[in-house]
Formats: sequence, structure tokens, C-alpha cells
Amino acid sequence: MTTMAKTILLVDDSRTHRSLLRVFLTGHDFEFVEAANGVEALDIVMRQRVDLAIVDLHMPELDGVGLLKRLRASARKDVRNLKVVLLTGEKEQASLAEALKAGANELLRKPVSSAGTLNVVLRLLGPEGAPKA
Repeated sequence: MTTMAKTILLVDDSRTHRSLLRVFLTGHDFEFVEAANGVEALDIVMRQRVDLAIVDLHMPELDGVGLLKRLRASARKDVRNLKVVLLTGEKEQASLAEALKAGANELLRKPVSSAGTLNVVLRLLGPEGAPKA
């Protein structure tokens, strides 16, 4: 029995950061969609199935915490329960606490590593995200 590839939404105003995340997660059964800000990300999750979002904290138009708050307030259960990893360069504990309070499943501190990113994604998505044999 084949399982459907998990879809990961990469949300960052930096195309370079989105590309780096793709590289970190290559070799696994993931499909990717990308958004440059929270407004684009909201549009995507309302139109298609997404299993996990990796979201930068600081973005124009709608930042990571704002996006989280909107996702968690959604009337749709699949959107409300979307697993979200928040990327941050923040060291400020109050900002990190606000991100967790807004509903982040995990926080990843920048600069992110390949192994650290993959470990968090696999922990949240389960064994289906493991490498193909």
C-alpha cells in the first residue's frame, strides 16, 4: 500500500530560506508548496491539503504569530489543527512565549540545521515521512 506524500508549506519572505528548507528535507516523501508571507500561506491552506507548515516569525503583511492566530481560530478543523513549526532568530523569551501561546507546535531557532529541521518534521509527521527505501 502506498501512502500519499506529506505536503509541507514553507512560509518565509526569503526565497533563499525556503530553498534551504527544501534542500534539508529532500530525499523524503514530501511535496512542497511555498508562500512569501502569512497572507499567501492562509490562501494556500484554505485551498489545498497541507500536513505541516514551517513558518518564519518575521515577515511582511502577516507575520508568523499573526498567521498562527488565524489558523488556530479557523472554523475548519484541518486548518485549526495544522501542525506548525515556527522559525525564529529571536532570543527574547517574551517573543518565544507569545509564539508558543499562539499555538506553535515547535520552535526552531535560526540558523537551522538539516538534522534539526528533519528531526522536528519527522517527529510531527510521524514515520510516513521517513526516507524511501
